[in-house]
Amino acid sequence: MITELVKKMTFSIGDFTFQCGKKINDFKMGYETYGTLNEEGTNAIFICAFHSSTSHAAGKYRETDKKSGYWDEIIGPGQLFDTDKYFIISSDNISNLQAFDPDVVTTGPSSINPETGTHYALDFPVFTTRDVVNVQYQLLRSLNVKKLAVVVGASLGGVNAFDWAVAYPDYVERVMSLAAAPVCDDWVIELESIWMDPIRLDHRWNNGNYYGKEAPVDGFALTMKMLTVASYSADWAKEKYGRKWANPENDPAHAMDNTFLIEKDITDLGYVRSKFGDANHMLYLNKMALLTDLGRGFPTYEDALKTIKAKILMVAVSSDQLFPLHHMKYHYEKLLEEGVKAEYFVIESRLGHMGILLDMAKMFPTIEKFLNS
Repeated sequence: MITELVKKMTFSIGDFTFQCGKKINDFKMGYETYGTLNEEGTNAIFICAFHSSTSHAAGKYRETDKKSGYWDEIIGPGQLFDTDKYFIISSDNISNLQAFDPDVVTTGPSSINPETGTHYALDFPVFTTRDVVNVQYQLLRSLNVKKLAVVVGASLGGVNAFDWAVAYPDYVERVMSLAAAPVCDDWVIELESIWMDPIRLDHRWNNGNYYGKEAPVDGFALTMKMLTVASYSADWAKEKYGRKWANPENDPAHAMDNTFLIEKDITDLGYVRSKFGDANHMLYLNKMALLTDLGRGFPTYEDALKTIKAKILMVAVSSDQLFPLHHMKYHYEKLLEEGVKAEYFVIESRLGHMGILLDMAKMFPTIEKFLNS
């Protein structure tokens, strides 16, 4: 646990060329660090942000902050990610979802294009996990990190972590991918596509040109609602809500506007989650996710796996709807077939995909063993 205040910093690249060949100017990414880099520059852990997260993995920015970073329980002196031993870096994403959070630094569709003086909107380049990794690599080199002891991420961050192993095989010793696979299979592609539809169907989206006007808040909130439902499990819904009414006095059978509690809560949460977000940023992150394929640029997927030198830990969640166990097991076995040193662990959880964060304590012994192996 981090007790001192954490400082948010900005990494500026200048010009950055994406894998698609397009270039933008004045590229920025926010990041924060915990602990101290050793003289050899080899004790670093890099944390890749998951879909809706930011660089804020631990600590607080201000004494008045109500919440600490999302992994505060495992980062700090004597913790699982021991800041007396490791130098830990965490960054915002390209096109970070929380674009309008004042503590987020990100270049994306909502940013101003210095060449036109207007928002990029859909003129922003389509990007992949490799683009994200390339920016992160430049950030780490600027911090004098000579080699990563570990790169770790959950969900979309875990997809990001896998790409590190292929993009810079000599730079990474260990990769921990939590509830994520090296390839987003067709099932995930379709889910990501479905989550994009409500935004694009909102009449206020205007093909992405809504800046300075009314934003597509209803479509964006519905997207976040759908994402929330898919991220949990049927067991979670049954245990938390059952068939409770939103209002004990309003039977859902008596009027169309009378709802069940789960309907009301998930709808409300959709609007809350979209408060600091940007709809175009959501579309671009989803596009990045559905493009995920570790074999991109190689003759075959197997050829890509052969280049991996890092030791891999894959963690799956028993009730995950996004990365089902048999999908995860397939990719784990592929790693072994191609000679990759890989381990596989399943968290027994009734929380679905969110079990990777909410039931994280169940994998602490496995992570500790992997770190010290």
